[in-house]
Parts: sequence; structure tokens; C-alpha cells
Amino acid sequence: AAAATIHRLAELQGRRKNWRSEEEPGRIIHEFRSKDDPIAKQLKEWTFRYYGSVDATPNWINLVAGYTRAHGDHILDEHVGVSGGLNPSKSDGRRLREQPQSLTLSAGIL
Repeated sequence: AAAATIHRLAELQGRRKNWRSEEEPGRIIHEFRSKDDPIAKQLKEWTFRYYGSVDATPNWINLVAGYTRAHGDHILDEHVGVSGGLNPSKSDGRRLREQPQSLTLSAGIL
């Protein structure tokens, strides 16, 4: 479950600045709802992914750090897709270690 969580959140990691959703490069998403989610259907104003929490990114960093301590850092070299999971055919060619402006690496935690 930890590896799947690490990869899914890396796929949804912020890539650009967006003042409305509070997305920034390297920031971990706080909330995402697919269009077929029953709650999303009730939220008529909900049109974006939301990145505006103070704890999502540090919690993700702690998860990655704990995972690499327990299992080694091989997960950092696995391909990360933009939205397709670990399926290499849907990968954008990046590895977790290569996330653009990743806070995990710039903070020197890993």
C-alpha cells in the first residue's frame, strides 16, 4: 500500500503554479475527485485538483523516507506516469528521483 500511495501521489504532484488550486511545482495534492465520484457530482463548483494543505507534502516526504529506510531506495528509480500509475506504457519517462523541483530532494531528506 505504501509503494502504491507513493507512486500515485507522485503522479499527481504539482508541476506548475496555479493560484486557484494552490498548485506549485513539487507540492503534493491534498484532494482529488474523479468526475464519477458521487460527492464530486454534488460539488458543482469543484473543477480542479486542490493542493492547498500544509501537511500533504511533509507527510508524503515522511512516507517516502520511511519506505526507503525499510525497503531500500529502489522505488526512487521506478518510472512515474503522469496519471497512469506504474504502467510503463503510460509513463512520461520520469523516475521518482527525477521529479521536477521535488521538495524531497531539494530539502535533502532522501
